[in-house]
Amino acid sequence: MTSNQARTNSRQSFNPEAFANALAHIIRLDKDKPESAEQVLGQAWLAGANNLITCGHVVAPFLGDISQLQLRFPQSGNSYPIREIRLHPSYNSDPQP
Repeated sequence: MTSNQARTNSRQSFNPEAFANALAHIIRLDKDKPESAEQVLGQAWLAGANNLITCGHVVAPFLGDISQLQLRFPQSGNSYPIREIRLHPSYNSDPQP
């Protein structure tokens, strides 16, 4: 088998839905208006037990009040509160050119 055939075969067997259980929405809850629609801020991916990864700009504005945030796994419909946010040490919310 040539390397081109190997690449073609691996693409045909790739099923992105196999990762669906590992994907979550980061949702902002409006405590003052519980009847209002929730706002999806971004996505997160399971990185291990009780650990998810997302982009820093999604969660950085909520470092002072994480009670506004929730995780929802669309595949199962399960929701969980966010208990802690840790930004990467080199995260820079205001990069300078």
